[in-house]
Amino acid sequence: MLYERGVPMRPDWESVVPGMVDTLTGHPWVDPERIVLVGRSFGGLIAPRGASGEPRLAALVVDPGQLEMGSGVMQRLGDLAQHLDDPGADDQFQSLLTIPSLQAFLAPRMATHGITSVRAYLADLLRYTNEDTAAAITCPSFVTDNETDTVSVGQGQALFDHLTCPKAFRRFTRPEGAEGHCEGMAPTVFWTAAFDWLDDLLA
Repeated sequence: MLYERGVPMRPDWESVVPGMVDTLTGHPWVDPERIVLVGRSFGGLIAPRGASGEPRLAALVVDPGQLEMGSGVMQRLGDLAQHLDDPGADDQFQSLLTIPSLQAFLAPRMATHGITSVRAYLADLLRYTNEDTAAAITCPSFVTDNETDTVSVGQGQALFDHLTCPKAFRRFTRPEGAEGHCEGMAPTVFWTAAFDWLDDLLA
């Protein structure tokens, strides 16, 4: 959508996923009773939003689950957070792009959101939340977190606590080798856990 049609990221995935399911159920090789929505990394934030608007899903898997983006963004910004709504601070925010590591991190994400201003991009992230929609999710949900993940910082547990649907939670740990964001050091640990849960659920 981004590359071919120029459609940027949006927070209201509860308006997007139903159309995706419509398309899937139109294929004869898709079992409409066994459609699973999986969201990893940023998908762990937008997939729950999508599931909140789609009751036909058989299950939701998010790794890591994320309730909202705002608190993490504001914490990382430190004193700059006070100027997030101030256009006069644009130069200060843009200067972050002179730091190679931040440029590599921010530039592609800004492009995905269709935003050229660092300040506007960070402010836009505050719109991404499941706080008001998590309770609307009806499908069984498998939510993960990771004790060494510096990106989600406990957001998986926060999302899990807001869910009212049938749910399961798994926190991955350093001793099992699954360190890092999305179990980057041992992704097979995540996939094994997720597929074992789905096997039991969809058997």
